[in-house]
Amino acid sequence: MACKIEFFASAEELHLVYDEWSSSNEDIEGEFNPDDFNDDWNSDWVLEGDDEKERSEKEFRKWINECHIGFSPAGDVLVVANDYKIAVLTRKYQKSSDGKEEIAHLYHNWSGCLTDDSRERISQIVVIPIASQLRSSQGGPDWTCIVVGFTSGYIRIYEQGGGLLLSQIFHDDPVINLKCRTCPSVQDHGIFDTTLEELIILYANQVVIIEGFSLYQCLRACRNQLARATAKGTASDIGNRATLAYRKLHLRFHSEIRDIVSCGCVKINDFDYFQSITMTNNASVLPRDATVSRYITAGGDPVVGLYNAADDKAPSLVSVFASAVATKLKDAVLSAASGWLGFGQSTSETQPKIQKPNIEDGCPLDLRYGLPDDKRVAEKIIPAPNSALAVTVDNLARVLLIDTETGMAIRVWKGYRDAQCGWIQVFDSSNEQVGNQSSRRGLFLVIYAARRGILEIWLMQNGPRVAVFNIGKNCRLLYTGHNTLGVRLGIQSDVLNPRGWNSCSCLILQPDSTLKSIKIPFYCSLSGKEGAKLRDRDTLKELSQVLNSLIVAEVDEATEFKLKGRLTKIFDSFVLPESFQQAMSAVLNCSKVKLSMLLHITEALKIKTFGKEAKETRQIHLTCCVQEVLLHVYESLTDSKCDHPEGFTSADNIEATIDIDTEDFTKLFRSLNRYHEFNRKIFGQSKESKHNFSAVQWLNSFDLEFLNNNKHEDLNKPQKFNGILLYDNLTEDQMRALGTFIFSDVLSGKTSVSDIVILLKSLDTNLLQFLSLLYWYWLDFGHLELYDNIKPVIRRLHLLILGIISSDGLTNLTNQQCTMVDSSLVWWEYFYNIITNSVALGEAAVLALVMQTVIKVLQSNEGEIKAAPKDLSESNEWIELSKETVLWTLSYQRLLDLITISEFAYFSFSMNHKDKNDYAKDQIPPALLSINLKAALSSGKGFFPELIANYLIDNCQDLWKVLLSMSKETTDVEANNEDVWIKEIGKLQNALPEILEINKLSCYCCIRYIKLWKENKEDIRKLKYGIKILQYMRNTVIKSGLSIKIWRDYFEKDIHDITGLMDKVGKAPKDRLCRKISGMGEDTVEEFLHQATLLLSIIWKTLNESVITVSNNIDQLWNETSGPNNLIDDVLAEKSGNQYIIKLHQQLCSVIYLIMTLKMRSIRPSSLFDTKSKEVFFKDLTEDIQKFKISVDASFITVRTKFGMSVVSAIIDSLPSVTEENISGASKEAAVASAFQRFEILRYLCDTFNGIDKNEIERNIVCELFLRGYDTMAQEAASFIDDHATLGQRLIPVAGRRLAAVLFADSKVQQNVSSWSNLPPHVYNWIKSQETDSGIVCHLPLRDTLAILQFASKILSEDSEDFTTANNVIEAITYIL
Repeated sequence: MACKIEFFASAEELHLVYDEWSSSNEDIEGEFNPDDFNDDWNSDWVLEGDDEKERSEKEFRKWINECHIGFSPAGDVLVVANDYKIAVLTRKYQKSSDGKEEIAHLYHNWSGCLTDDSRERISQIVVIPIASQLRSSQGGPDWTCIVVGFTSGYIRIYEQGGGLLLSQIFHDDPVINLKCRTCPSVQDHGIFDTTLEELIILYANQVVIIEGFSLYQCLRACRNQLARATAKGTASDIGNRATLAYRKLHLRFHSEIRDIVSCGCVKINDFDYFQSITMTNNASVLPRDATVSRYITAGGDPVVGLYNAADDKAPSLVSVFASAVATKLKDAVLSAASGWLGFGQSTSETQPKIQKPNIEDGCPLDLRYGLPDDKRVAEKIIPAPNSALAVTVDNLARVLLIDTETGMAIRVWKGYRDAQCGWIQVFDSSNEQVGNQSSRRGLFLVIYAARRGILEIWLMQNGPRVAVFNIGKNCRLLYTGHNTLGVRLGIQSDVLNPRGWNSCSCLILQPDSTLKSIKIPFYCSLSGKEGAKLRDRDTLKELSQVLNSLIVAEVDEATEFKLKGRLTKIFDSFVLPESFQQAMSAVLNCSKVKLSMLLHITEALKIKTFGKEAKETRQIHLTCCVQEVLLHVYESLTDSKCDHPEGFTSADNIEATIDIDTEDFTKLFRSLNRYHEFNRKIFGQSKESKHNFSAVQWLNSFDLEFLNNNKHEDLNKPQKFNGILLYDNLTEDQMRALGTFIFSDVLSGKTSVSDIVILLKSLDTNLLQFLSLLYWYWLDFGHLELYDNIKPVIRRLHLLILGIISSDGLTNLTNQQCTMVDSSLVWWEYFYNIITNSVALGEAAVLALVMQTVIKVLQSNEGEIKAAPKDLSESNEWIELSKETVLWTLSYQRLLDLITISEFAYFSFSMNHKDKNDYAKDQIPPALLSINLKAALSSGKGFFPELIANYLIDNCQDLWKVLLSMSKETTDVEANNEDVWIKEIGKLQNALPEILEINKLSCYCCIRYIKLWKENKEDIRKLKYGIKILQYMRNTVIKSGLSIKIWRDYFEKDIHDITGLMDKVGKAPKDRLCRKISGMGEDTVEEFLHQATLLLSIIWKTLNESVITVSNNIDQLWNETSGPNNLIDDVLAEKSGNQYIIKLHQQLCSVIYLIMTLKMRSIRPSSLFDTKSKEVFFKDLTEDIQKFKISVDASFITVRTKFGMSVVSAIIDSLPSVTEENISGASKEAAVASAFQRFEILRYLCDTFNGIDKNEIERNIVCELFLRGYDTMAQEAASFIDDHATLGQRLIPVAGRRLAAVLFADSKVQQNVSSWSNLPPHVYNWIKSQETDSGIVCHLPLRDTLAILQFASKILSEDSEDFTTANNVIEAITYIL
């Protein structure tokens, strides 16, 4: 980006001001003046035939050049004054016609007359923005004041709305010039202190200086008073009453002064100090360390004058401000609001005439130094922003550059008559802290030669001309040398100025009323490589803007033509080679750049860099040449659509054409049909993406490598190009997109195979990379579903692979390495690895089959055949096969097995989602999408059974039934939906009979269920399913080893913790403690303990079953499988269990199960075992421990018997009453089943606990059951008792209690009176004696009780007293019934 002139604002309403003032001047009858008839040869002549519009424009241009024009440095206020009239225009933003951007316009705010004195005219104006005291102002001005100088000597200050703020006269002469100096935006480290703000008023040989701080405070006070008066509807006399403190100097020894500038304060040097002492003969006239203010005047005799004013002559600023505010504002009288001009009131009413005060002469100040030249008169002097330089314009068409420190001219420009000058200071935008003291900056002088209509920009102070513009004549260069008044140092940084405050110090007002700003990049202030670097950086920004415009909007043909020209111009502007590379990278990162644009840019850049000697430039030239080749190939690929599809599309004899075995082909298609059927069912119909592959994406896919990268190479030798290679960091999606662009039309028959091979070969590169792209494209999941007929596609794929390999010269299968990734691999091994990593199993199988045919063709051409290993041949006749043939054949067969596995995975998933039409991708198991050949070969022998087990558990609800049906030839289990699962698992076993043997598969299913329970212990169903599968396993070795492994890994620790907890609390723990110690709730712990007893019983049973030798064989096709040890190996490695340890743990689990389920109290499990038994607890079940002799103590027998009795009572109490009507039948059946289960566990304890009387426990069970009315259960329990006589004796009182409960019930006394009368006295007395207050006896029918008596009489001895009692009662009850 070079220097340029940009649109700033439109001031079209200046024409309205001109028309208004012209019409008012025509209404005034002017008096005859003989001076009106002078010969003005300099004015434009207007002939009678001239057009009226053209004449009006000429008069407007003449008027605009005669007016006094001032504008705010903030660019928001423009003031035009002529004679006694003034107009103010303010900036506003308006939407453009297309509504895309805002355009600044200067609208007419107000205008009016400032005086009614015909002798008083406006001589000078200056516009000063006033800073805001608010922190949120962001550097913008609060308001703007207009300082107007009159020919009468008055200085009047107005606000931008027209209100008079202050009026004061300092000298009785016309005001020649007004200058304002403010604090600069950046501190300059020069000799001058430029931080002091001041307003300078120039009269003839007199200058008045008003300090900026007092001016700022006084103006704020006056504006506040004016605002209050306006709000009250009264007038304010503050404009005439308030005065400013000032300093007045009489400039001597300068004949004619036309302009003046203030350079700031500087400390006096030794030479000036001694000179002052010598001339005044007074050592105290000037202190040694005094500070003086430097003023430079411009005019005639001398042309430039230099003055030094001592600061000690200035009054105190604080006292001046206090006096001005306290004495001048407190007595201001408010009346009607007439301070606004141009609103229908006369000027005399607004500004009453005030008698001029006495005017004092200024302090004399002698000329320090001057540039004498009798014929030269300086018209203007304009200081630079840093006050170190100033420029003057004189009457001899010269422009002088003045050093303000010495007052000497250091540079002269000739031939600039009526020149207008200004300054522009630019900063280095690359600095993070723009605008601070450390920022680099460049200073430029702007010269407008009005006579020639050109505008020049010169670098200071001895720099060249950096730009020239032909802007035409009759323009005005508007320059303000000040910023915002009252702003502290550094507040005007670009960061704080979103609207560009204080950034328009130099503007151009054109005859069409358009304001334009001048933009100069910082690099224009630099020379050499650094300047070129910054220049290219700005050009890159411009290029970025052009590329962004392509993204935002669509480009038509006309716009595209313009953009081509603009891009060409931008690329021509670059200087450094690295900038060309950055520019090309920016273009290649824009996806909207079309092919025609890329070709145009590449051609232009290639021409620009042709014949250059620099190494980097030659590299760029070579890059452009290669990119041009790539673009032409891209263009050919996009246009290479055949009119007729390729021949040989018939599928009748496709197998013979490419040498594929018919059986293999048929087997492949049968597998693919079912594979694709499940794919479509789960993933939906696959469709090829139709996204456009742009030319930019095409170029970004390639990397250019150069051979001559040595630093000491001969630069005169031409560089060699190594070839076009793909980028190494391309993602899989990018590679598939590129492969789709190149090969999609070839495989579908729209493009000839030979044409594509020729195009790729024309790139003079390694064609293996394109073969890799073909692999990535083909191995996209679901790719085969794009084709209706796969056979011709396979033929084209075969021809395409063979053509690429043959074109690259890869006919040797053993010696030619792959240069793409790993040089240690032969090229076909590299592509074999790609296939093994693919999850698209169907596509990979097709590709493996095609590669077999390709290898055969290459071998037939090469005549090289190797012998295959002996273990791969099953027949007696040896067939010689090469290593690569065997590998591709094995990979093909293995991929068919993986397709079978994948089919089962899809089937199982669809069975679980059969009611859904579509599936979200997050519902599909990850394993369903990640099966590949490499994972299967490297994951060990357990990969397949573990995978199938996962599918079965996730999707088959009654898996244990399916496995039980498959493990038995005949089964009583009803199988409805299980038949389908059995059929599918059978297909898997046909493909992999050894790996997926039913016992091995059951083993993996069992452990998978238990692992799932371990992840969520509250889901106890998973544990129950796992134990149930374990129960039905037929292989004893696997069953035993798996049971011991499950106990050790999943049960032992929890059983240990629960036992310790029960010993600690002495009862069944509550839910909170159970969760804390085991992570399971109270009910879950009960079921867990039950499963633990089942597991230990399974282990115990396997110890007595016959052992069948088992080996973990694997199918021959997968013998090369490697990886970690699988589950079956670990199970088979388990030792046989120790009967004694298993028995003790089974007893312990039974005890804690009964305690937990029956909520028993005051019992500790360890109290039932002796010390030696406790030492064996929780040792490994396979540990070799000799059974020691147990001496049972009588106390242990008592404790165990007591525990048994307590268990019986607890079980009986858990049963519901048989006469309860509120309990459902299902609940009663569940309670009875639980009681049976607990009785069985209790009987096991009675059998295994030494010293306990089993018959006593059984008799207690029978009696308690009869008392509760569970007669059937009682009779079954009686079958376990050996001593019947004792049982009979125990049953007679039980029957008596039941009879007493019925016959002597309080609720049935009246009904039972007749029954009492029929009873014999001795029977009545016996029944009455059995009556008890216990409420546990149920009121049961007499016939059921009669059956108990009859059962007791049968097992009693006839000569016993109980037998006689039983018979007597039986006769009596029988008589009653």
